[in-house]
Amino acid sequence: MLSSSKFEELEKLVSEMYDDSLSVRDMQRLEELLIDDPLAQLRYKELVGIHIALSVASGGSDTAAPSDVRGTEGLLLASRNERTPVSKAPAARPVTHLLPWALAAAVALALGLFALQSAEDSALKVESSSLANMAPSYPALPEIKHVSWEGPSYQPAPRDAIPTAAIFAGAISLRLGKGKTADGYVICLQPGMSVDLVSTFDATGENSLSIVELTGGDRPAAKKLTFHNAGEGPMPLHANPIAKNRRYGVLGHWSEANFGPHPRYFLLTGVHKLAIPTAVEDWRMSDMKVLIEHENAVHIGWDDSGPPPSEGHPYRPDGDYDDLAATLFYTSNSSDELPASSSLRVLASHDPTPINVPEVIDSAFEFELPPGSIALVKAICEARDPNALVIMDCQTKEVVWSGTKQPAEGVYLGTISISNPTQAARKLCLLAIHKVPTATDEVWHASKLRTLYEQPNFFILGFEDSRNDDDFNDLRVNLLIESAPNSVSDVLQ
Repeated sequence: MLSSSKFEELEKLVSEMYDDSLSVRDMQRLEELLIDDPLAQLRYKELVGIHIALSVASGGSDTAAPSDVRGTEGLLLASRNERTPVSKAPAARPVTHLLPWALAAAVALALGLFALQSAEDSALKVESSSLANMAPSYPALPEIKHVSWEGPSYQPAPRDAIPTAAIFAGAISLRLGKGKTADGYVICLQPGMSVDLVSTFDATGENSLSIVELTGGDRPAAKKLTFHNAGEGPMPLHANPIAKNRRYGVLGHWSEANFGPHPRYFLLTGVHKLAIPTAVEDWRMSDMKVLIEHENAVHIGWDDSGPPPSEGHPYRPDGDYDDLAATLFYTSNSSDELPASSSLRVLASHDPTPINVPEVIDSAFEFELPPGSIALVKAICEARDPNALVIMDCQTKEVVWSGTKQPAEGVYLGTISISNPTQAARKLCLLAIHKVPTATDEVWHASKLRTLYEQPNFFILGFEDSRNDDDFNDLRVNLLIESAPNSVSDVLQ
């Protein structure tokens, strides 16, 4: 219960933290007030949000195991006991880091506010000298000074110094200068955790994914890794024929484990060039969207400037968020196996849409989902007529998920994560259905299927509706099947 005296003490401590900073004793007292008291935690979040908003408006690293980085041939496939996401729950962070989940809302508010200010007025400075004594190093959200094929380069000493407690996993805004912002995604790797990242590409123009570790101090971004789609390789059937020197599908796999006592933070960004670049064309930051963020999987997509326009017209992004994508899988360093389940676990970016599936299906893609593995399905629909995606259990004929394109989503239909916690392999099938525009009924018909591109455990599938233009791009599906190590130690073997 948050009494009036406790309320006044909490307000006084938060005010002093932003005015003069707190002593070690006062910092300990602040934590005592917040521990196991949801009302105090809620009020603390509100007070921090007010202080940061007002300041904006008025205004080395832990021991770590080496990264495991592989290209296409090194896709890691095994079994996994436990997957833990970038969590937004209070229990995901220890109180000794001053409740970063409580600061998250305030930081998001501040980032949104400083994006509206000019470069001179948008400096976000959080004074917290006592916090700096609570961990060896504190990263900062860096300012981008240059963009190349390797991704953004950052200012060596960012003005926007933010303590670790204020860095929250998830989508963030980075400052480009001149009042502009760019998209990024922060991974928080807790002690005893590992992350596996699979990068996929399907773009006409050059695209790159950059991974950096936020280390703070004079080196705000270190250990840069880049995956890109430049180079010779097989071309999918749906690819734009003007694309030259371009690769597709799974082009990189990165694994990282945290054996240290403190969280580690990594920043993901996407960059691209125009589909037909000029001699002086610069690299640009790509638009980013978190398509699914659940405990089984995190899937992030980037959208470039779009396909080549007609002469005299500007580039227009197509909104598929599929030019570049990163799928994250988290593993705990726990040897305890999760209890077996009798059913699949399905998590999706959109609620399923009930659909009357045709009784006769003569064109479906079947795949096996081993125990402990995850299938990540992403669907893009470019058809003018009604099209839908259906995922079924081949044995029971049960519909696992079905959905139609949402008008507000453009060409993006949805992302679905299907995990198999059972002790037996499950056989699933993907099928597309459509309605005939000239028909007077509302009957769904099965679409024709073609495999547009294939790699081990990764497929690009194309479906053709009743217009029969044979582009097999009316509904397009990316399927990634991922199994992973049993523990953190297995990641680096």
